[in-house]
Amino acid sequence: MAQPPIRRQRLVAELRRERERRELSVQEAAERVGWDPTKLSRIENMRIGITGDDTLDLCEALGVEEARANALARLARESRRRGWWHSYNDVLGDFGGLLELDLDAESLKEWEADVIPGALQTRDYARAVISSTWPDSPPEEIEKRVDLRMERQERLHNTRHLKLWCTIDEAALMRPVGGRETMADQLDRLAERARQPGVTVQVLPIDISGHPSMGAPFTVIDLADGATYVYVDTLSGGLYLEEPSDIAMYTTTMERLQAQALDFDRSVQMIKRYAAQQRTGP
Repeated sequence: MAQPPIRRQRLVAELRRERERRELSVQEAAERVGWDPTKLSRIENMRIGITGDDTLDLCEALGVEEARANALARLARESRRRGWWHSYNDVLGDFGGLLELDLDAESLKEWEADVIPGALQTRDYARAVISSTWPDSPPEEIEKRVDLRMERQERLHNTRHLKLWCTIDEAALMRPVGGRETMADQLDRLAERARQPGVTVQVLPIDISGHPSMGAPFTVIDLADGATYVYVDTLSGGLYLEEPSDIAMYTTTMERLQAQALDFDRSVQMIKRYAAQQRTGP
């Protein structure tokens, strides 16, 4: 059974917290708003959705502060809208949750060990990465996945003010993904993006003896409403973590990676050096 959209999961979790904060049972809360308890139970179990108006009614009955109630009602309405990525459903998999979080994010802090982050990839580089990840896919499916990645990238960079901080292992700069010319173009783009407002790129040098996230790329997503999620990409699909203990562990790991990485100017210098090497050979 497919997981409910991330926005709906967030909404239900927040409404449940508001009820539990007041030490009310499902039946007691439902009576306050004039609902059958079965309705609230099914909402909390995500058997049915909840409208913006019902969210406001529930918040008013619980005594939720007006600004927060309005924010939750807005989340309820947005959770019922079809996302821009709907036309990519046949290749989307679990990636849709990340695209939902993108819409509400204030910052994305990403650690990548093997590849340039998707939000900073050129089209040719993205095609080479995707072709390697799904080697048995037909060309039209590969191209659709590339289109999805490029549209997400365009929306991140051009349609909203979002802070993007990418920490990349030096090894990702060395591998000639798609061939030397494709890789050189990719590194040129990476150096260019690193100089743009709102984008920070750091390189973790390969000559350090170890780091706290070896073999485990991840993204920390800070949302405008103060919530934080961690997205972990795997071959079988994405994992979305929201437990405070998980968030604390990954946030601390990200801070340590950033502290071990080169500063911003030296990172860009290294990227440019590898771009030149890809064009001229070692």
